[in-house]
Amino acid sequence: MFQEVAGAPGRADASANPVELAGDGSISVLSLIGVFGANASGKLNLLLAMTDMRNAVLNSYARWASYDGIPRRIFALDTKSENEPSFFEVDVVIDSVRWTYGFELSAKRVDSEWLHSYPRGRRQEWLDRDASRPDVFKWPGGRVRDRAQLVRRTRPNALLLSTAGTDNQPQLFPLFHWFRRNCLSTGTAGPAGPGRGTGFSPGPHGWQWPSRSSWFGTWATVGALTGHPRTHRPPRV
Repeated sequence: MFQEVAGAPGRADASANPVELAGDGSISVLSLIGVFGANASGKLNLLLAMTDMRNAVLNSYARWASYDGIPRRIFALDTKSENEPSFFEVDVVIDSVRWTYGFELSAKRVDSEWLHSYPRGRRQEWLDRDASRPDVFKWPGGRVRDRAQLVRRTRPNALLLSTAGTDNQPQLFPLFHWFRRNCLSTGTAGPAGPGRGTGFSPGPHGWQWPSRSSWFGTWATVGALTGHPRTHRPPRV
């Protein structure tokens, strides 16, 4: 997508800050990263993918009810993209606990959604959503409370995390809150608005146009994030 990311997470660097993890582990994180590339090499697409993921988490439950399907960006140079899901995933640390959260969006529904936690350094699977199964939602370990209510209130074109965050579900709200507080884009005002469903984030002076923007937040902890379509979900590690 782009040529180089300066200061990638996990890279050995004297300026990196150690982040302690539950289970006596740690990772090194840089407070600032730079994306370099030629014109039209995909730098803006990276910001748009981050913006779209944030928008889906914060708004799919409350605002996507008026859409017939899912508002998403299709890769214009590949006609097959319209029929393939868009894949998003983040790897973040909240209060010393690592979380991996991701989802896949197709034209009409959330194809899949997953959430893993590492409270003691080992993976715990909290949510496994797969729209191709008769039993769409699975809850390994039964760790999430109010499961029946969350499933009942989550539409096929809405993320369960969006439902949980909007309802202030105590276990999942911190991750929802991370997207709200730590993924902020600033830039000049543009023509996009919430009615168009393009995923541009609201700023203090209205909706922001990311093409001339700076991105603030703890995205240094992101392990993988892309708006490119993928046919199959990668294995979870």
